[in-house]
Amino acid sequence: MTIPRPEKTGLWVSLFSAFIALCALFVSIFVAWNIRDNSQRQLRAYVAVGEPHFGTRDPVSVQISGENNGQTPARRVTAHLNRKWVPYGQKLPKDFSYPDFGEVGPSSVAVLGPGKSKTFTFPFDPKEIEQVRNKETTLFLYGHIDYIDVFGEPRTSQFNYQYVPIIGDDGKDRGHSLLMQPDHNDAK
Repeated sequence: MTIPRPEKTGLWVSLFSAFIALCALFVSIFVAWNIRDNSQRQLRAYVAVGEPHFGTRDPVSVQISGENNGQTPARRVTAHLNRKWVPYGQKLPKDFSYPDFGEVGPSSVAVLGPGKSKTFTFPFDPKEIEQVRNKETTLFLYGHIDYIDVFGEPRTSQFNYQYVPIIGDDGKDRGHSLLMQPDHNDAK
């Protein structure tokens, strides 16, 4: 067995110490990054989309609400609504891309404070509802609410509902129902 010479031992101790210092630096950077990321996640705005609804039995508009459930304001809040008709009784295809047709809400909000909500109203042709009631077509309402969080990050909350008329046992129209669909209901 050979005993290491003191000059080589010092070199190994120095290299090991440098390695430990480098590891400590990486750990501190990683911890600082995680703290910043977590604090942003906790503090940022979270705009949730409420269920779209019609104001009357024969609607001329559909309302979509957005509520900021976060701890900081959401800026430049806008809502987008799209309609897609498919043959009666069918669903949207699995590979449907949810294209935007450019219908932006007639109003937007410069700032939506924490705990505040805004209802966006979109015009609606009652004839579209009649087509569904007459079983001529199936109607899907989908879209998104876009906003900028306090850290300058663009955010989107998506929604996707199928319109289903409520028909009573007597065959009479009883109102409107919107069924949330399994896809395109996410917040980013």
